[in-house]
Amino acid sequence: MTWLLMVIILNIQISPPEVKESHIMEMFDSKFECVQRHEQFFKDLKERGMKVPDDFNLGCVPLKMVKI
Repeated sequence: MTWLLMVIILNIQISPPEVKESHIMEMFDSKFECVQRHEQFFKDLKERGMKVPDDFNLGCVPLKMVKI
C-alpha cells in the first residue's frame, strides 16, 4: 500500500475550521517509513528552533485504490 505524507492547512478563522490547502509532501511504500519521516520533520523543526503554526497539520494517509 502507498502512504502519503500530507500537509493540511486549515482556515481556523471560522468555526468549525475547514481545509484551506492540502499538499502531498512525500509518498512511501510503508506506513513505518511515513511515520519515521513525519517524526523527523518535527524533530528537524525543533532543532532549528522553528514553531509550527496553529493552522498546520501533517499526517500519514493511506492511498486506497479503487478498481473500476
